[in-house]
Amino acid sequence: MRTLLVLSFLLAVIVGCGEKSADPSQAKEAGKTATAAEPSPGGSESQLKSAYEKAKAAYAAKSQDEKLKVEYVQATVSYATAVMSGDGAPKDKYPRALELYDEALAIDPKNGEAKVNRQLILDIYEQMGKEPPKPKGK
Repeated sequence: MRTLLVLSFLLAVIVGCGEKSADPSQAKEAGKTATAAEPSPGGSESQLKSAYEKAKAAYAAKSQDEKLKVEYVQATVSYATAVMSGDGAPKDKYPRALELYDEALAIDPKNGEAKVNRQLILDIYEQMGKEPPKPKGK
């Protein structure tokens, strides 16, 4: 069952990475407008990293604020997911994504997306017969 889940995830990533965004002329033909400044629906990895850094700093300044906590966890998970499914080499992106998911789970241990995606990465390491990287500081 776990193998099927991992393979399904990998297939989804491969299919998702193969999609091309429409160029502005195609968007106009479909009745939409597109501009170069318009971010993708989830945002680019760099935009998500910036949002994560801002949310982390805001939460660090006022850690008792529940709204800032939720925003920080959401930004961390979104950025981690972008890193995990991004173009980087697995040896670079999976350890970073694990760090980010662990960071989110330290604040919100019940976060479903963080738990599921973290486990997917651990399952990939297991399927490859490799040890996952140890969390920093441990």
